[in-house]
Amino acid sequence: MFTEVIAEIRPDGGSGKGGLYFDVDTLIPVFGHPVNPLPKTEAPAPVSAAPLVAVAPPLEPYAPRPLTPMPDLRQANPEGLAWATRVDTLARELVAVPRGGRLQRLQAFAKQEGVTLKTVYQWLAKLKRNGVLGPVRLKRADAGKSLIPPETESVLMSLWLHHPNFSAGRIRRLLELGAPELLTYRHGSRCRTLSERGIRDVRRRMEADPRMRVALMDEDQRREFLRTWAGRVVAEHANDLWEVDFTRCDTFVFDPQEYWRTGKLTPYRLRIHAALDVASGCVPAMVHSRLESQQPTSRMFALAMLPKPEVNDWHLRWPIWGRPRRVYSDNGKVYLSETTLRGLSALQIEHVRSRAWVSHTRGAIERFFETFHRGFERALPGYAGEDASRRSSWELERLTRNTLRWLEAGAPADQDPGPDRLLSEAEYMQQALLWLTMDYHKQALPGGKSREELWRQSVPQSSLVQFSLIDLFKIFSTATERTVAGNGTIRYNNMTLALEDGSLMAYQGQRVVVLEIENPLTGEPAYSLQLPRPDGTLAELGWAVEVDGPALSERARAHRQATRAQARALLREAEDLRARYLDPTWRQDTILSRSAQVPLERISLPAPGPKVVLDQGDTPQAQQRRQQLELERQAQDDPLLQSILTLMNPTAPLSDGAEEKERRQL
Repeated sequence: MFTEVIAEIRPDGGSGKGGLYFDVDTLIPVFGHPVNPLPKTEAPAPVSAAPLVAVAPPLEPYAPRPLTPMPDLRQANPEGLAWATRVDTLARELVAVPRGGRLQRLQAFAKQEGVTLKTVYQWLAKLKRNGVLGPVRLKRADAGKSLIPPETESVLMSLWLHHPNFSAGRIRRLLELGAPELLTYRHGSRCRTLSERGIRDVRRRMEADPRMRVALMDEDQRREFLRTWAGRVVAEHANDLWEVDFTRCDTFVFDPQEYWRTGKLTPYRLRIHAALDVASGCVPAMVHSRLESQQPTSRMFALAMLPKPEVNDWHLRWPIWGRPRRVYSDNGKVYLSETTLRGLSALQIEHVRSRAWVSHTRGAIERFFETFHRGFERALPGYAGEDASRRSSWELERLTRNTLRWLEAGAPADQDPGPDRLLSEAEYMQQALLWLTMDYHKQALPGGKSREELWRQSVPQSSLVQFSLIDLFKIFSTATERTVAGNGTIRYNNMTLALEDGSLMAYQGQRVVVLEIENPLTGEPAYSLQLPRPDGTLAELGWAVEVDGPALSERARAHRQATRAQARALLREAEDLRARYLDPTWRQDTILSRSAQVPLERISLPAPGPKVVLDQGDTPQAQQRRQQLELERQAQDDPLLQSILTLMNPTAPLSDGAEEKERRQL
């Protein structure tokens, strides 16, 4: 009796298991056929006992039949087969290549595949061991099919829908508490236990179904799902559309002047305000500031519309400038402020703002910020990381200590730690400007041209409008009213400002307008004083300077001298005006004298009705009446005085009889 081991093949294509099988042909001669047994003999049993001798069939050596090879359930993808074919072709070529030229052929193949030479050697070794399919990563035919029973998968889907924000471990714990019998299931002849990976696979299959993916969303995600859009923000040529925005930098810097003034080192992160040309991708303006206020935004607009200075050939390194046709921004307060809208309107630039909670239309400027963070700031000392979880606090502390130690020593150039300290604000901005002009603008794009070349070939000459720096100062400045003090100064942002020649002394107590803007080239603030006119326009008085300081300083002494000189000059001008417009013929006494020479006429008032006269004795009214009668006696010969008395009398004149009777009573 012989046996042989074969593998069980299932008709549904599933995985099989090994088993021990007997060859039926070798058992039939001894035990008979298991299905059709040997027929029983009908001969009568022998009466006498006779010894039975078992006659065994002759044994022959067993020759096993050739087994049919099992089909490989694993499948190779077409890309993998093509790759394996290329490796096999390389191996065949290396056989015919002389010994001196194999390395060059291997290096060329590694460069073609984009891998190292060591990887090519590993591929060839695997090909030699396993044949053509050796380098190919095969997959099972039942890959992607769920092995979890349907009833368990249904319960898992219900748990995921109830708690979409739970982790796979928490879902498994809930299943363990509610139905622990579902944690185990049979697959074939094996008993399996549900793992967190299987629960995550159920969640992944749920998210692959669009309806189930929407069912897993919360309210915010559903609102975002309902918000649809089509198209993208496009520009026909350079300076057709600019996108403007600002964000926070990812590098800590320090201010040496602040340390010398306060004795404290406080690292901080700047804000970057940028304008980006959508058509070419160039950046006409990039401003760094500590603030997210109007001043750096106005400075950014002014810098973008000015040709860069010729100092150090910046006009050749950074030739991007002009007046855009449209400016696209978000709904930030600095872009919807009165200053920004007034400036863009004065320059005839259309302002377009994006819808609230919509960010996909500002993709160009957001991608530039991402390139700035990852392509430039990652290589700088003091890099803070994309978020707090990626920040190396120990490294930042080490750089801060080295910087403080260097500043305490007086910041000598020969002891500069270099990359082992934080960058100053000026050093950071200089490196950022060099990266923008020498790397970002000149980097070749997939089309073969750089961003600067795209800008040069598509910018229209009509957009290159030359503006005056002073005009841009006035257009994008912040206006604030202040009252001129008695010494010819104003208070603004905890500073005392005045005109350098002291001429503000002439406007004591009046309201003036302070226009503030940062210099787009140097970043220093500038203040222009304007006098409001009745028609709503402004008359320029001059540029203000700061006059704070000790009273005995040369600066304060010079300001007092200029103020006194302006006061004396103003007095002289006032005397000249007085002499020019002072005419003695218009004095009050002269006017009254001329009026007295005009003949006066007696004014007769209508007589009133009967009046009851009461005896009032020595009352104040009676005394006043007696004085009036005395004046009337004196005015009998003077018609002018009589007319005046008639006008002054609050009551109408009495008749002659009543008048005489009143005199007798008095």
